[in-house]
Amino acid sequence: MADKIDFVKVYKEAYSRKKTPQIFHMPALHYLAIEGKSAPESEAFQQGVAALYGTAYPVKMTWIKQGGRDYKIAPMEAQWWTEDSSVTWEFAELPREKWCWRILIPLPDFVSEEFITGVVEEKRRKGTDAPIKQVRHIRQDEGMVVQCLHLGPYSEETTTIRLMWEYAKENGFEFTGRHREIYLSDPRRTAPENLKTILRHPVTRG
Repeated sequence: MADKIDFVKVYKEAYSRKKTPQIFHMPALHYLAIEGKSAPESEAFQQGVAALYGTAYPVKMTWIKQGGRDYKIAPMEAQWWTEDSSVTWEFAELPREKWCWRILIPLPDFVSEEFITGVVEEKRRKGTDAPIKQVRHIRQDEGMVVQCLHLGPYSEETTTIRLMWEYAKENGFEFTGRHREIYLSDPRRTAPENLKTILRHPVTRG
């Protein structure tokens, strides 16, 4: 039997915990995703998280029961932006209720969109809550990115983001696309000062 796939081990650079910025090429990955617009502390966002995990685990268990290769559920991620910001990471300076988000969980590329749609449809037939119906399969290819580990509260991320922005500039790159966070800590069980979050931003040659 093939070993269980662990995204953290397979994509070591993407899950690096380096406290200084680094630039690298992020490979294309498949994801479960759900989108919305609200503050991160809102009920809508929390329902989105629940819907995503409420889909990720049934997809995995159904896949394994049908003889598919086992894999670990990867850390949750989220992209953040607003419709008003001209610079991609300035969303943090705007009212939180205006924040747009896309919550994601990476999936192995052998789990097809059709398979995921089938699992979601089965849950829908059983009367599952509405947010799960909004979960979908996407593929993203970020290309070149700048990344850094942020230690501490989410509210203090701007300092790390500016460090990443300056590092990108110094190396001939400019920010593009949407800010991304990879959550290595559970905020329900971790003190704010101990939170570990990978921050990532797509870049392009300036």
